[in-house]
Amino acid sequence: MSRVEMEMKMNMKAAGTWLKGAVALLALSGLGAPAGALDMMVWDQNLDTKLAYGESAGGVMRGQMVRDASGRVVILFSRSDPERARAQYPGLRSRYEGEVRGSQVLIKLPGGLQSLEQFLASYRLKLDLTEISGGR
Repeated sequence: MSRVEMEMKMNMKAAGTWLKGAVALLALSGLGAPAGALDMMVWDQNLDTKLAYGESAGGVMRGQMVRDASGRVVILFSRSDPERARAQYPGLRSRYEGEVRGSQVLIKLPGGLQSLEQFLASYRLKLDLTEISGGR
């Protein structure tokens, strides 16, 4: 085998290794946040204690909520940059006032209080919160 052929073979091998690494990196970069993910946190009105949190995946907002929580709360939503670019969840604000009554989160809207479940349904999301003990 000539020197030129050996160099070409080595270059092709290096290119193949680089390509495999690039493909793996691209595949892993998509695993960080599922498409359509929306994060939610519910804090007491002073933002001292997190009372609930959730993340959407597959059309369901799943999370946990502190058992026996009650009173005025602040509800925070966050979207990733790709979601904002796709204009997913149009009209959704990042902060809402509300309250917790009988282990139900209510959001204060111009028309009055609405359950978190009804609110999320308008964004085609179902709610699945599991009660836990203690605040975080």
